Amino acid sequence: MYRLEIERLLAESPIVRSTDLRIEDEDDTIKIFGRLLFIDGSLLYFFEYHVLGELRKYRFHWQTREGNMIARWDNAPHFTNITTFPDHKHIPVGVVPSKQRRLRDVIEEIEQEML
Repeated sequence: MYRLEIERLLAESPIVRSTDLRIEDEDDTIKIFGRLLFIDGSLLYFFEYHVLGELRKYRFHWQTREGNMIARWDNAPHFTNITTFPDHKHIPVGVVPSKQRRLRDVIEEIEQEML
């Protein structure tokens, strides 16, 4: 079950200091909202929306403790020129292609930068 996978991921990650997680698991949908505090003081705000097991919408916003954006991953369909459309990543200097679509992918990328 995806819910257990998320909970295990957060419990086992070496960079996650604390979590604030809310999961709404209804008939055919699951919504996962949360905020993670990392060991360096940065924060990740996230949302995933699944219908019948398929990821439909997501957003992950990683910021410094002061509130400055480090990166933001989402699939809002507004950057049609990106090769991974609609998936993309906002960075301080613009928008780039991204294949990170799930919380696990994003945490793995952040771990690579921190460790």
